[in-house]
Amino acid sequence: MAYQRPFVRVQKLHEYTGHKAPVFGLCSDKQGNFFSASGDGLIAKWDSQSLSDAKALFQAFVPFYTVNLLNNFILACGASNGIIYFYHLKNQNFIKSVQAHEKSIFQILPISQDVFLSIGGDGVLNLWDTISLTIQKKIAISHQSLRTIFYDPQQKRLFIGASDSKIRAFELHDVNLLLLKEWKAHEPSVFSLIGTPQYPYLISAGRDASIRVWNSHNFELIYEIPAHIQTINHLQLSPDASYLLSVSMDKLIKLWDIHHDFRLIKVIDKNRNDSHTASVNHVLWLDYNDSIISCSDDKKIIQWAIDINPQDKE
Repeated sequence: MAYQRPFVRVQKLHEYTGHKAPVFGLCSDKQGNFFSASGDGLIAKWDSQSLSDAKALFQAFVPFYTVNLLNNFILACGASNGIIYFYHLKNQNFIKSVQAHEKSIFQILPISQDVFLSIGGDGVLNLWDTISLTIQKKIAISHQSLRTIFYDPQQKRLFIGASDSKIRAFELHDVNLLLLKEWKAHEPSVFSLIGTPQYPYLISAGRDASIRVWNSHNFELIYEIPAHIQTINHLQLSPDASYLLSVSMDKLIKLWDIHHDFRLIKVIDKNRNDSHTASVNHVLWLDYNDSIISCSDDKKIIQWAIDINPQDKE
């Protein structure tokens, strides 16, 4: 039987403004708040339920490229100068800053309550202790930038994508890495990695504007999708891991059906949806209110209601 796309309804809920430069990073907590990192050096807090204006948490004099939440109360904010700034949300105070990398920090990833990782333009992976906020080990991975990481807790495997076009797969034991395989994945850079819980899929995207799906056990290529016309900046799964979002320098947000061979089922753009007017850098899918949050070089953050009904066909 021929594939019929599910009915997808997208509604623009709110446009958050206030940043004075491109917005590069987003993360969220469990209470309906989300946080943004911008080239203006500002880390801001927003309420996705009341649609309130930003609360500025703190500001540095360098661009922030990434932000993530550690144990739901500490913000770790990665800057272009290689410093991670830590902010305590409950106490509402700045904790400390650590010179973590020699170049820009591109991702911070908690992998347990006790451990988080950071990567940057220096090609180094740092393993951190979450309690003391100190680096436990530095591991040189590449001579070029490390752009993205994904951790599979079931396999205890760590996947790293770099600007040398490669993905590297490791087994992670405490603070020790065992290289399993490295392979060329995207030319010239891998920008985003994510895995799916119901399939052995490792999904990658990069500067070549393609999405590739790999077997996370044997690393063989399963799907290759010419997804966008410019660099794909970020990938995000739906809360039930049935759908995939991709965002790109081509200003588009695209939605893909994972259960049906990654078929394209929706495009969110400026003409039809009053979407972003510049590169879309990051996207969140919030599991508590069926909405997505996107941010862009146009300095805006947009919240979208998204309703997918597989029973209704377009």
